[in-house]
Amino acid sequence: MIKYLIAIILILGFLYYGNTVLQISKYTIHTDKLNGVSLKVMHLSDFHDYKYNERTLSKLLNGESPDIIVITGDLIDKRRFDLEHSLGFIDMLKGYPIYYVTGNHEAGSGQTELIVSELEKRDVTVLRNNVTKIGIENMTIQIIGLDDPTYQNEEVVTLDDDFSILLSHRLKLVTQYDADVSFSGHAHGGQIRLFGQGMVAPDQGFLPEYTKGIFKMGNTTSVMSRGLGNSIFRLRVFNRPEIVIVTIEDQNN
Repeated sequence: MIKYLIAIILILGFLYYGNTVLQISKYTIHTDKLNGVSLKVMHLSDFHDYKYNERTLSKLLNGESPDIIVITGDLIDKRRFDLEHSLGFIDMLKGYPIYYVTGNHEAGSGQTELIVSELEKRDVTVLRNNVTKIGIENMTIQIIGLDDPTYQNEEVVTLDDDFSILLSHRLKLVTQYDADVSFSGHAHGGQIRLFGQGMVAPDQGFLPEYTKGIFKMGNTTSVMSRGLGNSIFRLRVFNRPEIVIVTIEDQNN
């Protein structure tokens, strides 16, 4: 009897750890378009209703000190809508430039205007099929943000020759633009990972090809986050909540 109780405790501990304790994934991208400048990006995605630890997050932010934070959608969960909880998370990021795009859960919640309004009150730059530009030392960088296709907004965004960062909730939008770097989420890391393979992801079905990490999509270096929270299926296995840190630097550095 005791051995079964111990087994249950161990399993519950494993599941708690795997669904709550943050993992930090770090990547470096080299480019010949930044003329000696470097940019550190913190990438967050698929928050849903993730139960974050304020102390851990504060320590992470202080340790990494990103130049910008990008959030690629599903800040809320349409089935368990709790905007105040999500905004509490945003408030933890205060002081950093934040750029945000919508996901399918914002669209499905029917509360997009409220979400956008509250984010803008907190000085978050909300990008909905438009472009903003930031200056880093002597360089201008354009950040393009796309609405989730659930909105059926077909407005075309035009890029110029400046170094470009594309934000979209879904990877499938990345191929429509020839950006230098893209950030996306939506796949939840494949939810359950066995032998390094995600088992299932939205838009890709079983044994999806793209669930996390960094890879090339045409000329674009794409970064996909496993995300923080869960949606329909409330359990992650071998797939901890993830925050991504990307350093983009001159290839001659």
